[in-house]
Amino acid sequence: MNDETRGSPFGLAEFEAVLDRHGGDEARWPSEVREQAKGLLASSPEARAILEDAKQLDAALAVTLAAPSPAMGLHTRIVANAQPRDAWLDWLASRLWRPVSLACAPLLIGFATGAFTMLESGVNVLEENALVAFTADLADDDLAEWSDG
Repeated sequence: MNDETRGSPFGLAEFEAVLDRHGGDEARWPSEVREQAKGLLASSPEARAILEDAKQLDAALAVTLAAPSPAMGLHTRIVANAQPRDAWLDWLASRLWRPVSLACAPLLIGFATGAFTMLESGVNVLEENALVAFTADLADDDLAEWSDG
C-alpha cells in the first residue's frame, strides 16, 4: 500500500469490501462510496488491479452460472412419456378423501357383518322391534287385557 491510500478514509481494504459485496460493475456500487472508489482508482494502480480481478471474476461467474437451455423436444418427450391417470383415482387419492375413506372403512365392514349375521340367523329384527315398541306404548292394565283376551 502506498502512503496516499493508507491515510485516506477510503482505502484499499474498504474498496475490496465494496467489490466483495457488489462486484466489479460500478453501477452496482452504493452511491455514497462510488465517488470515493473512483478517486481511489484514479490514484492507485493497486486498486485498478483489484478492480480488474473483480471484473474477471464477475465474467467467469456469469458464464458458469448461466442457465443451460433445454434440449430441443425435451418438453414434448416428457409429455409423451407421462402416464395418464384416471379421474376417480385422483379423487380417491386426494389429501381430503383419503382419511375420510379410511375412517369409513371400519363402519362399512361392521354394517356388512351385522347384515350378514341377521340374514344367517333368520331372525326378522324389524318385526321383533315393532312388537316391542307396540307393547311398550300400552298401559299395564291394557297389556293385561290384551294378553288375557
